[in-house]
Amino acid sequence: MKNILRKCICLAGSITALGLFAACDFFLGQSELSGGNVTIHIGSDSADARSAIPSSLLSQLEYVISSTGEGQTESQVLTGGRTSSTISLSPGAWIILVEAHLPPNQIYIGSGSKQITVTAGQSQSVNIDMVFMNTSLSAVTVNWGGTDYPALATANSYTVEVPSTLVPSFTATAVPMVADAEVTITGGDSAVSGDGQRTATKTGPFALGDAVNFPITVNAAAGYSENYTLTVMVGSFTLGAAGPGTGIIFYDKGYYSDGWRYLEAAPADASASLWAASIWVTHIGTSSAIGAGKANTETIRTATLIDSASAAYQCYTYSGGGKSDWYLPSKEELEQMYAYKTALGLSTTYLYSEYWSSTDIDANHAYAVDMRLTSGIGASYQKCLSFPPMKQVRPIRQF
Repeated sequence: MKNILRKCICLAGSITALGLFAACDFFLGQSELSGGNVTIHIGSDSADARSAIPSSLLSQLEYVISSTGEGQTESQVLTGGRTSSTISLSPGAWIILVEAHLPPNQIYIGSGSKQITVTAGQSQSVNIDMVFMNTSLSAVTVNWGGTDYPALATANSYTVEVPSTLVPSFTATAVPMVADAEVTITGGDSAVSGDGQRTATKTGPFALGDAVNFPITVNAAAGYSENYTLTVMVGSFTLGAAGPGTGIIFYDKGYYSDGWRYLEAAPADASASLWAASIWVTHIGTSSAIGAGKANTETIRTATLIDSASAAYQCYTYSGGGKSDWYLPSKEELEQMYAYKTALGLSTTYLYSEYWSSTDIDANHAYAVDMRLTSGIGASYQKCLSFPPMKQVRPIRQF
């Protein structure tokens, strides 16, 4: 330190005071302004039976590395079997997250993370232990009319949407990552089981909107197995078109999850009803979210609030189109219906334009949407004392 200060003092005669400070800052603070190099090594959880993935498959994995800290996010992708990388990060606390994917369908395999502290001017090495979550299957495909359609993986389920052209039968194939793993597929014409790739056949007739499920079990190692469900959705649909329950499709989530992608509304209103028959009703606490109406209706039903005078009863007992899974829409589902109110034939006539949702606010109030107004946003109404007390009801369903 003394030597550095002497150098600064010697410079004082030929530079200004500002220059002196700058020179000293160069000598004293240079290391504080620089970052630190972090070398990331990607490993695997040796205690996990799924670490028995063949090296040929491990070499195909792509690793997405996201480093988040100090208000920044640094990202990079490792391909071609690479399992290490060096990056420069600014000083401070960072979280390093690594996700593994199997191309070409980018099937999510697993992840690992670690929190580190970066010190200026210092290098460090970080080992990320990966926990593989979805390693038993490398591919799941459906052959529909002579064309193979790859299924998309989400957690322990696979979904695939096949064309609207109906066929007499189709096949589903599951390919394990471990070549000699035992694969069992049920749900077809008969169960198939054996080591390695297995194919099951399903014979129709099929109808648009059908969801055909194939449970798949993979025994990848001694004492270890994983269970999956392949869902084949028959036919694609467009907004405003007819749904499988003879209703009108008004919402498309864009992908299948939790067994559904589309929402359709019944072609006509059910009987106008109260939200509940009693003045004082317990606050049920039902959700307003899209997709929540079905669970809301079941919650109302199990709370013994369903009787012939209630809106939920009208939907729960509706069986149009040969379907028995209709329900009272949530607030946000009802708001989505507003955009298609003309196609759905929703009433816009004064005193007949308010539609109940299954979302309640408190013991005495629930949301309804007035289709006559320009906003289409749900508003609070008394469950059985509002004017008019009997509001319109339109059942909907998921598929």
